[in-house]
Amino acid sequence: MSPRPAFLFVPGAWHRTWTYDPVRADLAARGFPSAAAELASVGAQDPASTGLAQDIAAIRAGLEGLLDAETETEAEVVVVAHSYGGIPAAGAVQGLSCAERAREAVAHGESRSGHPVAHAQGDGGQVRLRAVGRRGGFEMGYIFAEEDQAIPLVAQKAFQSQFPADSFTASFKASHSPFLSMPEALGGVLEQAAEFALKKRGHVE
Repeated sequence: MSPRPAFLFVPGAWHRTWTYDPVRADLAARGFPSAAAELASVGAQDPASTGLAQDIAAIRAGLEGLLDAETETEAEVVVVAHSYGGIPAAGAVQGLSCAERAREAVAHGESRSGHPVAHAQGDGGQVRLRAVGRRGGFEMGYIFAEEDQAIPLVAQKAFQSQFPADSFTASFKASHSPFLSMPEALGGVLEQAAEFALKKRGHVE
């Protein structure tokens, strides 16, 4: 059985990395390593010149750091993006799918095993897992927050409808920020999503 994947959390437009401490603590208790990316645009000293491109670069740096750390253990990385964070996260994962990293490794005579298996995004409470159903080389998934007052459930379902039919989905009665209001419940759902993705890829016995 493969080692447990690492999780990279990508905040929304106003959240800082500390907001993920509760769910990260829960995942640590479950045996999952994790990290949280700090968006360059959040709290920027010069907002006029700090935006999407800088956020993509910041997420990419955090993701590549995790990938390099996980390569020796052949573990996967799950990207969990919340709300606005799903936009720069989608750009940050480009070129980092399993197949793309394998091709790059062959071209450079290297051995690389760490790669994102999922991209979870939360627009509202939901967490879109870009990793469970295939799109762009990644598995995909979506976690709905039924009591999200920022993004209605109907809008969340519209977002999720763009994912492959065999994508992972889960739903619970959470607000826009379940990592703060229901960290243990979210940790459990993320564990399920990771196991679903790995099993689909044939990495779980």
